Amino acid sequence: MLALGPGLGSHWLFDGPRGGYLGELGELFLATEAVWWGKYAGFRLPLDLGVATSLVDKHYYDRHLDTYPVVNSSVGVAFRLGE
Repeated sequence: MLALGPGLGSHWLFDGPRGGYLGELGELFLATEAVWWGKYAGFRLPLDLGVATSLVDKHYYDRHLDTYPVVNSSVGVAFRLGE
């Protein structure tokens, strides 16, 4: 099964595990996902392509958040919850 659709997300950025809050990126992307189903579970392979831009920018270290391309992928297991 193949799915295609729009996506919206955000990433909060910190300077290390105990560092300060650097800002937040807002993302707009096209999401695709392939799922190969068994009887109750399946293997899923999503891919997102889009753009991220600064929503909050704290300007630490004389650096500024900019607009970036977004490529995101993962591998996972999907489960059927209904028929």
